[in-house]
Amino acid sequence: MQARGKELDGVLIGALVAGLVPFGLIIKTHSTTVVNGVQTSCTYHLWSGWICGVIGLLCVAYAVGTSRHRGRLFVATSVLAVALSIVQILRGAGLIGGPCNSSGPYIVALLICGAIAVWWLTVILSAPRPSDLPADRVGAGATGAGMGATNAHMRDPDKALLRVEHLVVEFPVGRQATVHAVSDINLDVLEGETLGLVGESGCGKSTTGRAIIQLPRPTSGRVLFQGRDLVRLPSEELRKVRPQMQLIFQDPISSLNPRRKVGDIVREPLEIWNRGAANKRDEMVDEVLDAVGLDPNVARGRRPHEFSGGQCQRICIARALVLEPKVIICDEPVSALDVSVQAQILNLLEDMKHRYGLTLIFIAHDLAVVKNVSDRIAVMYLGKLCEVAPPESLYTQPAHPYTAALLASIPVPDPQATTQVDSSLAGDLPSPLNPPSGCRFRTRCPRAKDRCADEEPQMRPVLGSEDHFVACHFPLIEAAEAPMGPSTTDVAIAGAT
Repeated sequence: MQARGKELDGVLIGALVAGLVPFGLIIKTHSTTVVNGVQTSCTYHLWSGWICGVIGLLCVAYAVGTSRHRGRLFVATSVLAVALSIVQILRGAGLIGGPCNSSGPYIVALLICGAIAVWWLTVILSAPRPSDLPADRVGAGATGAGMGATNAHMRDPDKALLRVEHLVVEFPVGRQATVHAVSDINLDVLEGETLGLVGESGCGKSTTGRAIIQLPRPTSGRVLFQGRDLVRLPSEELRKVRPQMQLIFQDPISSLNPRRKVGDIVREPLEIWNRGAANKRDEMVDEVLDAVGLDPNVARGRRPHEFSGGQCQRICIARALVLEPKVIICDEPVSALDVSVQAQILNLLEDMKHRYGLTLIFIAHDLAVVKNVSDRIAVMYLGKLCEVAPPESLYTQPAHPYTAALLASIPVPDPQATTQVDSSLAGDLPSPLNPPSGCRFRTRCPRAKDRCADEEPQMRPVLGSEDHFVACHFPLIEAAEAPMGPSTTDVAIAGAT
């Protein structure tokens, strides 16, 4: 179940009680007089309505509280139960339907609502429990025992501008299946730092970036920005924080409104947030367009289709900068551009970082792209972190087999170089619907052993390095022993309680 916390639980309980109180008042008012009269079956209509109302509201509370099963079947069953409840109560109160001396309607209502209750009980009981989850998901989002071992690469919380703790993002598929996009991610970014987040397509890096900025909100975990947990913030408070965190999308052309002029696109955030005097906003737009290398006099009156891909990405960067944010998440900003334009955009981002004092999270699937712009690099595979290190250490001495395979796949600009077929990534990428137990890379790793299937590797430092960390049982470089924690069974039991 994917509850949002104690605050949401309180709201659900309050809504349930508020919905049942009118039913109780009606029954209290009418049942006694009806029982003493001739039409005693009206009491059964009232009580069948009460039961149907309880079932319908509990269905709604469960679905809203867990963010699951919102398809047509959920809507149909919940609406049917509540509708039957209203009809039966009104009939028992004598407000509709005339004499209620027939037992057929309330028996049918009870049978239908009983079937709905049985179906929903089956759904609830079939939801995965902590003891049924694989080791990599046990205790996800928790802050209790057994989770500290995955925080070896985390730095002083007081120095971090952005801190992500036990981030979990899951998407329901159908009735029972769930996509485990991000599973227990821990990251931190210091002010003025650039964190590179790399991995294959489908590893969850873009989902991580969007979850940090709450698009959408994660399933569980914490995202601390300047000490405030964005996951727990109410919608209005979160909206006030958004100008300080901006996102540069992967496709620059589709992220711009084709009907609007560039000047209006860049000016719109200023108007929404009422930044600057109205007669000064054009100057602010011109300043930021000039900063990203576009002539304001030429660009302001044109529309996005009149620009190249690289120019459109510059417009997106200008739109992100105009509110002077503290953090910008760059979601593969150069993947849709050719090599020469990629270099221009990377240099531009580096210049803007120093000019505006930015903190960047740079997402890419190409390690060669992030080498020169990142102060720290985190490697992801199938929703998990594999390795965290500075770029110099990561490129010269990769500790995780997956990182080594990514580096080996970088093309060498030498026509005389011998091409070697690397078999370390043989096999297909596992499905996030059913990720492997233990180490998620084990199905493609040439160093995998039985331990990799039984035990999830924990992040631990590489020997001789204070800022190089790897999550692997058999790393390419010797690593420190992982701290001992509670077993998977112990954590599962603790999560169940």
